[in-house]
Amino acid sequence: MRVRHVVLSALTSSCLAGVGFFGCATTSSETAGSGGSGGGATASTASASSSSSASSSSNASSSASSSASSASSTASSTGGAGGAAASSASSSASSGGGACAHDLCVAGDALDPACDPCVAAVCNADSLCCDPMNGWDSFCIDQDLPTYCPNVMCSDAGASDAGADDGGSDAGSMNGCLHDVCTKGGPLDANCDACTMAVCANDAYCCKAAGMWDTTCSTTDVSLYCPNVMCGDAGASDAGADDGGMVSDAGADDGGMAMDGGVAMDGGPSCALTDLVISEVRSRGAAGANDDFVELYNPTAMDVALDTTWIIEARSHSSASYTQRWKGAVGQKVPAHGHFLIVGSAYVQMPAKDADLSSGITDASSVVLKHNANVVDAVCFGFDMATLGVYTMAGSTYVCEGTPLSNLPHDNTTNGSSNSDASLERKPGGMGGNCTDTAMNDMDFAPSVPATPLSAASAPTP
Repeated sequence: MRVRHVVLSALTSSCLAGVGFFGCATTSSETAGSGGSGGGATASTASASSSSSASSSSNASSSASSSASSASSTASSTGGAGGAAASSASSSASSGGGACAHDLCVAGDALDPACDPCVAAVCNADSLCCDPMNGWDSFCIDQDLPTYCPNVMCSDAGASDAGADDGGSDAGSMNGCLHDVCTKGGPLDANCDACTMAVCANDAYCCKAAGMWDTTCSTTDVSLYCPNVMCGDAGASDAGADDGGMVSDAGADDGGMAMDGGVAMDGGPSCALTDLVISEVRSRGAAGANDDFVELYNPTAMDVALDTTWIIEARSHSSASYTQRWKGAVGQKVPAHGHFLIVGSAYVQMPAKDADLSSGITDASSVVLKHNANVVDAVCFGFDMATLGVYTMAGSTYVCEGTPLSNLPHDNTTNGSSNSDASLERKPGGMGGNCTDTAMNDMDFAPSVPATPLSAASAPTP
């Protein structure tokens, strides 16, 4: 088990919100150099994030920080993202990884983020891949490469770039962006393209160093903020303003209006999930520690009765066992595509509650939804190395899904912004619904400031 990876990834996820009290490195497009486009800024982002991650780990060596800090100047010298993309295609396709110490698809020593824009994107999100203490391992190859370098394909011959035949740029890439706006991958530089600028102005997570260009960015956001961009199997194309700005799938039988995540735009709400999920958690609010709530989401087309076989249990980072915090009752239900709000004793905001928590949720907890004693969903969160580490340490009996989340600014104190209206919400969030479930908390949830609780009385969502 890659325990060190899980813990450090959890700390990286604490930067998701990108607001001041998270204490994370911020990204400046000015660091892109004279090229002034996405590739340089992306590499520069990797520099800030990798250096920060390295300095926060007692096991990180000074050489990792040094390697990360060189990414910005290397990207700048390519003359912007176009040159960086070409460099990526060339070096990735070569048997030896070009300027990199070894091929991207081969496990080995840690790679320098300055050697290739793809490596910079991977190490931006997963600093251990460029940490000499860990190395470029199977996780970097099997998990990180497909996520952050969607155009790099690994085979027995090593890495190749699907866009190499077009002069080294990614097939379908828009202007100087690291990858196509219709494709999930690493965060994009807001200045690389007019579409990314519009998306990132409305959804900063898509361009944050600790964020990523996920399904919400590549489908929902592009359709809303880039009306002339049409996404299909071949990538992004300009269809003109008459397409209404919707993201279409050329292979969809219903007219091509299906979105990733299971939201069908032409036939009403639908979702690939088949059971209730925990959709939002707030461990405290403006009124203090008891201003907490747990929100459930029903992604199905049928109401779900919350009888006594449904319970929520929680366990703090310092507790020896789980205890029940809520139990269903006759007459309670979650409407189809609706929510159910279970709140603490100090909760007073709208919407009104559907049920009460029997006791509060602490700022570092594992929260589990069960049905007939079986775990249906779970979310784990903490606020520092110690509280995040308990979930992944050897012999841990906590129930979590993947990497635990940072719950900052909530930190078991009443200082500063700890008592603030901030929550952890399953994506895409709000009236967009909560249909993202990869069984990885750090991929499925994002900070919501302010919190956006919904109840059984709220309107249905996709």
